[in-house]
Amino acid sequence: MDFDDRDYVTLNDHVKAGLSRQNIAWAFRSVEAANWHPLTWISHMADCQIFGLNPAGHHAVSAALHAINAVLLFLLLEKATGLRSRSLCVAALFALHPLNVETVAWISERKSLLSLLFSLLAEAYRLALNGNAALDEARERLNLLEIRSSPAPAVHNR
Repeated sequence: MDFDDRDYVTLNDHVKAGLSRQNIAWAFRSVEAANWHPLTWISHMADCQIFGLNPAGHHAVSAALHAINAVLLFLLLEKATGLRSRSLCVAALFALHPLNVETVAWISERKSLLSLLFSLLAEAYRLALNGNAALDEARERLNLLEIRSSPAPAVHNR
């Protein structure tokens, strides 16, 4: 699958050039491919810096992010419910569901992986808060990172 991969990576000169001050500044200004998601652009730049245009490296990073998200989901569900086996089942279904596997197969869907990562981390902080103002500030910063990864969280009700 490479529906938008050309726009996001293979034909995007800023991304292909890797990490630089100019390219990072571009990432925060760009609405290329009809999206504002600077952390996603920067993530793709880092991949190109490390792996070039070899798709195996890009997919490996996406697979690692997906695995981290599945583990975080399991841990959050287990903490919230206390039900280990059910939490594991839900996390496994999440990890193997075709809609979620697509985010690994489709390089330009990195935005979904990053957005979910920051959303799950923010939820972990929320669960750990217990009135701790410092953790609440950290959770808010994770929510900001979530928004900078994908335009979708901006429409979520906070």
